[in-house]
Amino acid sequence: MDWLVRKKLYIYYTLFHTLGYYILLYFWQKNEVVNTTGENLFLLAAPLTSSIILYVIYRKQKTNEKYLWLFLSLGCFFNFMTVMTSRYFSQKEFLYLEWNDSFYILQIGCFLIAFICKIRIDEHHHLLKFTFDTCILMAAAIAFSWHFIIRDLQCGSG
Repeated sequence: MDWLVRKKLYIYYTLFHTLGYYILLYFWQKNEVVNTTGENLFLLAAPLTSSIILYVIYRKQKTNEKYLWLFLSLGCFFNFMTVMTSRYFSQKEFLYLEWNDSFYILQIGCFLIAFICKIRIDEHHHLLKFTFDTCILMAAAIAFSWHFIIRDLQCGSG
């Protein structure tokens, strides 16, 4: 399959996945069984699909960026494992958080190794700009997670 065709397929899948998730949340918010089942399927499909797509890119890559794609794929796979174990253990009376914690640590480790691979591949004059851009993106992600998730959890528990 041609690269352009695959690229369009990936874009269409991303749009379908995102729109499908929000349609599910909007139209079936009253039906708890459909909403929960759909959320679980979408939350499992996203990291698994990302992992598979990144692994396919890793297998096709012939440049020195090959291992960057491998570690990104592994990070997405460990994210998938985290979601799987959290969904499984949330249905039990007891919670084993050690499994989730270890998968989170492996995910962060893989993304960190991919970041280091990217730094080593690029020229040194791009290193500073790339690092600052990454820090800005991470700060924005932390701010959004605080604004939309953590703050509501703290207000609801207090």
